[in-house]
Amino acid sequence: MEKVDFLARKDGSTKYIQVTYELEGNVTTIEREFGTLKSILDNNLKYVISLDKVDLSQNSIIHINLIDFLLEDEF
Repeated sequence: MEKVDFLARKDGSTKYIQVTYELEGNVTTIEREFGTLKSILDNNLKYVISLDKVDLSQNSIIHINLIDFLLEDEF
């Protein structure tokens, strides 16, 4: 299993976070970043954060733009 970039825990909840510069148009990067999270078989939230403005979420893994992530109140 690949290592996850960040693991966030709060109030008994765990979130897994992968961070990359850009995904769009780079199949190798998409496979690497999402593949790491796909290998985690629990039901906790999983995120890929990048500068892309298009939503590339897949298989219950949430893709979010870095700026949107930083402005989000709920994280």
